[in-house]
Amino acid sequence: MLEAESVRLVTVNALCEEIESLTRLLVTRFLDRFSPKKGNCLDTDDEQPLPSAESRDMALVYSSLSHEDTQCLPKPGETKAYLSQLATLESSISKSFARLTFAEACSYLDRPGDKYADLSKEDERRVLSWIGQNTPVFLTRFPCSLKPFYCQSLDGLHAEAVDLLVPGVGELVGGSVRETCPNALIQRLTVDGTDAQNLDWYIKLRGLGGAPHGGFGLGFERLLQFLTGTYNIRDVIPFPRAVGRISL
Repeated sequence: MLEAESVRLVTVNALCEEIESLTRLLVTRFLDRFSPKKGNCLDTDDEQPLPSAESRDMALVYSSLSHEDTQCLPKPGETKAYLSQLATLESSISKSFARLTFAEACSYLDRPGDKYADLSKEDERRVLSWIGQNTPVFLTRFPCSLKPFYCQSLDGLHAEAVDLLVPGVGELVGGSVRETCPNALIQRLTVDGTDAQNLDWYIKLRGLGGAPHGGFGLGFERLLQFLTGTYNIRDVIPFPRAVGRISL
């Protein structure tokens, strides 16, 4: 694993998902900014989820706010709305991000009987509205069943994972600590009802040894939504694609 030599790595990938049955909110083709990190960058012992994600997101927003080119963006008659959006962004990043567990969010949403279903876009907006003051929110301690098999779990019930919700968008960042124990991976796949033989190559890689690590992915188009105050994600994608409409 050559990437283990570096503390921080960043990749920008164009990802493509032609899946018809999930949700209309799924972007078929999108840019994903993925930052794998060593375990010592992820302070999971005190449940401070991916603090670098917060600092990096704020740095991205600050760079956008301070760039002189942004002053050329408003069209005649749109200056008031533009300044309002700048004020909203400055309000969002001027304070520490809130932190909630998944159980706390479900309790507020009054959905204890359905707590093992993931949050919908409307649920995310309600949580953000509950916190208020244009404050981004870190959600932590998700049930393992809601996260991929490769997410680490220390208690067998909760994944060492985090989602970052931002006003006007919902989930912007998703990240986790990765499982490095082959036996734990096999056990998780068995619980999920997945044939471990299909992922034998992945399990064998972990059997050869690996440094504790984790990472997070940031949806670039969703970041543009947040920066520009755009409601529909299709308006920040140069060539929006949908299953069955434009060749993938």
